[in-house]
Amino acid sequence: MLCLTAAYKQFRVNNEYIKWEYIENLHDLQEKLKFKFANKLSSTHISFKNSIMKVKYAVQVLSSSVGDAIEFLDSLGLPDFQNSKATVSFLRMVDRVFDFLNSRCPYGKGYKRPINAKNIEFFENESKKWIQYFLKLKTVSGQPLYTSPRKNFVIAFVTSIKSLLAVSRDLLRTPFYKYILTYKFSQDLLELFFGIIRLRFGCNNNPTAYQFYFAMKTILLKNDITPSESGNALLLAATEENSYTYGSFLTSRTNRKKDEGNVQGDDEEEFFLSLLATVEVDPTGILRDFIVFHICGFIVRKLTDKIDCARCKTAILRQNPVEHNYCAEESAVYERFTRFKNRGGLVLVSEDVFRIARECENECFVYLNNVKDIKFSKIILAVQTKFIECDSVFKDLDCDSELFANHKLVLIQNICAFYLKIRIYSLTAWKNSRKISKRKAHGKAVLFSGD
Repeated sequence: MLCLTAAYKQFRVNNEYIKWEYIENLHDLQEKLKFKFANKLSSTHISFKNSIMKVKYAVQVLSSSVGDAIEFLDSLGLPDFQNSKATVSFLRMVDRVFDFLNSRCPYGKGYKRPINAKNIEFFENESKKWIQYFLKLKTVSGQPLYTSPRKNFVIAFVTSIKSLLAVSRDLLRTPFYKYILTYKFSQDLLELFFGIIRLRFGCNNNPTAYQFYFAMKTILLKNDITPSESGNALLLAATEENSYTYGSFLTSRTNRKKDEGNVQGDDEEEFFLSLLATVEVDPTGILRDFIVFHICGFIVRKLTDKIDCARCKTAILRQNPVEHNYCAEESAVYERFTRFKNRGGLVLVSEDVFRIARECENECFVYLNNVKDIKFSKIILAVQTKFIECDSVFKDLDCDSELFANHKLVLIQNICAFYLKIRIYSLTAWKNSRKISKRKAHGKAVLFSGD
């Protein structure tokens, strides 16, 4: 979080400026499009000072996914993202260090790999580049960042990297350690333990000594009593509730009060403002289509696991992506973002799948700010009717269908259903992210206000 706070102010490296402004511009663009370029940016991340202790927000902002989005928009020539090369390099550098300092799986890949005798030299060579990069950072006035008032994150990164490698080198010399997981050196487990104590009294972050005593007593007792795995009855929640890592001892749900007033009128006005903002920022709709094509890859990946028909699988996948003539297909332009993000695991879909998903997006765009009013069956029927009547998708699909089974109709229905599920989840998350709870805004003052 110190790194995120420091990035809020401008600084530079090699006479190139690293600006928080690019991240804000990316968030504003995504807010207007109601789409995200494969990242987790939200208003909570931009207003991070309301959640200054949430480390996950810093990790999600200073990540390669945000850097890829900014670099891609810069390659399109958008004026708000010009000269952002230094910012993209900074985001990727911090993301690599985050991955290195948080390796938690013995089978991790890339910079998330555990340290072992074979790759420790590689990490030592990489760490020299990271440390050299952080020490080159300067403020706008030219003062080295590690000597400025915002020096804490630089010193913390350099110290953590050097300490971990030194400890790992000593441990790997012994016969007791085959690999080192760097996440084990963090204080997350201690933080989670304190979180469990706070949960004992309704997230009270000011417990008295008496309350703390009984919280500890309950936690120790509950974690000490564990059922036998071969018993007649098993505690299904044992691995969750009795774990410091995953558990919560109390589960409470509250129903939020509905806002009074003319809600329908406010939603209509908000819809027209959102529509105008979307048309203004993306008049041709090409930015939206970039993301729709990217989502199609996820849909096809899920569908291929459920489809048994070999011809249907061939119809939804891109055939011969290297030798294909892209000028002949409509989706060739819109797969640019997917190709930019592809590191070898993304799926390129056929033009028919892209056209179905785009039509589905056009149908559900009317319900932009009224997610609860979306009619699944109505949208799916409209898309099916349009493409079946004109026979414009899956023309070469000629399967040996079973009785009452039309593979073309089933494919369109499944593609639409998957896409609508993703969009509703995305729109709901977008709408909820703009609401900041009273506890986040006021912190401990809520405890004394009686709310």
